[in-house]
Amino acid sequence: MPTERIVIVVPYVGEFTDDLERLRKLLIKRAGCPVYVYMTNGEELGWIGTHNKMAKELEWDWYVYCPSDYFPGRDFIKLALLAASNSNKKMVGFNDGKWHGKNATAGMVHKDLIPKLYRGSILYPGYKHHGSDPDITEKAILLDEYVYAPEALLIEIDYEKDFQKSSDRLNKRDVDLFMKRRSQGFPED
Repeated sequence: MPTERIVIVVPYVGEFTDDLERLRKLLIKRAGCPVYVYMTNGEELGWIGTHNKMAKELEWDWYVYCPSDYFPGRDFIKLALLAASNSNKKMVGFNDGKWHGKNATAGMVHKDLIPKLYRGSILYPGYKHHGSDPDITEKAILLDEYVYAPEALLIEIDYEKDFQKSSDRLNKRDVDLFMKRRSQGFPED
């Protein structure tokens, strides 16, 4: 399909396991087009720092930020590229099975959107744990560069999260920062 270089970056914590290797192979197999998958330990830099570092170091046209506990549907990248092409948008939100496009917890970003985001970073570096995915989603919406691809599945597999109160797992500082940035229209810094 495309001649563009598509990278999928998956930060993980701890040891590289057989499950992570299975995920890497599945991401490649189910993409529906050629992709490069990078599994990288994110303990030192965290989720946001790891993605910002990888986005600067790798060569790519489309960058997919993907959590390590997500499972791809068949042709998920091919379908996301089709949605981007049909809408002429530079960011695509995958169907994660929970946010219905309002928050791209896993997303695909074109390199041409980067100068309009966070001083050249792919994710806003001010967050510690949470906030980067709704921030980039809402910022792309404000820039009229976002499309949701409901048929492109990249679904969270977390057996515990739905049984925990969100107040117990969310970082209050990050939530407050997100609300402040939202009220200001998501400035660069």
